Amino acid sequence: MKHLRKDHSSQLIFMTADQRLAIDENIIEEIFGRDEVENQTWIGLTEDYNDLDGPFDAINPVFINSETYLKDFCFYRGKSSHQDVLEKMIAFFEEAKAHHQKIQALEIGE
Repeated sequence: MKHLRKDHSSQLIFMTADQRLAIDENIIEEIFGRDEVENQTWIGLTEDYNDLDGPFDAINPVFINSETYLKDFCFYRGKSSHQDVLEKMIAFFEEAKAHHQKIQALEIGE
């Protein structure tokens, strides 16, 4: 398992049949945490994280829409102070897509 961990006890774990990617939740917050804006359209991880839905509202891993997550990740390219983490997330999702693998996600900790 790849760990991109800082001093934070909660992580978001992305899983395929043969790989896992763990991202510390404080990095998720810094990239995808958004203040509500009227008529704002969120997709993918930004939507799930800010609405506390999907993996943030589940006890067990949930299948996510990897296409919308990937599109969301690409939106933040060049706009994040965690570009290295974002690129690892994009690579993970692109590899899963290339191998026709579904992705599950789960928030753990706290």
